[in-house]
Amino acid sequence: MNKNLDNPKPKQDLRIYGYVGLAIIILYGAAYYLFPDTLPRGSFDIVIGVTLLVSELLKAFKGSDYYFLMMVFAAWITFNGLEEVLNLDRSVGNTFLMIMGGVLLIKFLHNAVKGKYEP
Repeated sequence: MNKNLDNPKPKQDLRIYGYVGLAIIILYGAAYYLFPDTLPRGSFDIVIGVTLLVSELLKAFKGSDYYFLMMVFAAWITFNGLEEVLNLDRSVGNTFLMIMGGVLLIKFLHNAVKGKYEP
């Protein structure tokens, strides 16, 4: 038999990162729910955003399929949590949203020029 059929390790390696990330989110969510006064408001958003961002970056470095839009969404969630924890001004968040919109527009136009998207 073919060795590649018997050894599905790369897919399992990527799945284990998802399971570890899910376990981190569940544990922190339980702690956030059980002890709401000890953890700062917005810290759960930071944990979710960083976990999603790290899992997508690991997928990208391993050569698997990753979603750029998920990375941008994770960065937005993380920034919202940081904004709440650090009490940043609302204009900083709006500036961050405009920068993310510009990055997504450039990415879309780049893919449209390459022919990956059809009108």
